[in-house]
Amino acid sequence: MRAVGLVAGLAVLGAYLLGSVPFGFLFGRRSIRRGLRRIELAGRPLDDQLLAILTGGGAAGSPLVAVLDTAKVLLAATAAWHLVIAVSPGGSATRPNQSAVAFLSDQVLVSWQSAALWAGMAAVVGHLAPVWLGFRSDHGQAPALGLAVVYVPVGFVLGVLVFFLARAVLGHGRVVAAVVTSLGAFVGWCWMAWIADVQVAWGVPAGPELSLWAAVLAGVLAARTIRTGG
Repeated sequence: MRAVGLVAGLAVLGAYLLGSVPFGFLFGRRSIRRGLRRIELAGRPLDDQLLAILTGGGAAGSPLVAVLDTAKVLLAATAAWHLVIAVSPGGSATRPNQSAVAFLSDQVLVSWQSAALWAGMAAVVGHLAPVWLGFRSDHGQAPALGLAVVYVPVGFVLGVLVFFLARAVLGHGRVVAAVVTSLGAFVGWCWMAWIADVQVAWGVPAGPELSLWAAVLAGVLAARTIRTGG
């Protein structure tokens, strides 16, 4: 099992580094350089034009960047899953029904499920606090939501429903409160599913580790939401 621990640890570290690749920042710099070049060729003054480029939405909020950011997090989790299976004694043959898509009844995750969850978490942390940008970023939450869809789909759906319900009750200006409320519902689902031994056809088994993971993920997203205001 020493090899499993070593590979899992390296997978989590690699996941953080992969998650911290700042696609929005890189694409944004490229867009700014192109815009400045166009302004220079047109012989226009830089003040208003430059301001328009810098505040015009930018690449950081584009759908392409959101897709790439989500893909890097899911790639990190999936890679950890398969790497740990490869070095586990007996591989997946020891637990043939343990997969992300299966009807499961036990509450203890196998090593590769655990590695995938925490590697995905590390990638989300890398996305929100990239080492290349001084651990500061205003990137969105799409990667974390993608991770929840894959591993806790029912909790994700419940969280989304609670978010819109909270916005309707609290008002559209209370985005932070609605997000925090939805995260509480997400964690609450994982906890209740553990108590009632509720298992679904997609995702990892409800239990102590999933509940802890959901609480950590919710804490990370809540801190980011409160810091950025939405």
